[in-house]
Amino acid sequence: MWPIRSVLTVRKTLRPRQGRMRNPYTCTIAQFPPIQLQGERFTDSVRANFTTAVRRIRVRALMTVVAITAILGAITVSLWLWARLLE
Repeated sequence: MWPIRSVLTVRKTLRPRQGRMRNPYTCTIAQFPPIQLQGERFTDSVRANFTTAVRRIRVRALMTVVAITAILGAITVSLWLWARLLE
């Protein structure tokens, strides 16, 4: 059960905090932020999402390496033990 919980914990920690977008139908023109500020917010958001995606890919790759190593290690040890028993 603990591998599932750790995967869910990893997902929660890697997911960036997303701000709420304003509803354009309830705002007046004076309430909208300037265009440059919107561009900066968009750039920051894209950068944060890209960083999160890279971090997720690295964590998934690490988890894959650990799983493959554990499985191949278990197969190798079991074959080695059976070979020693047959001597």
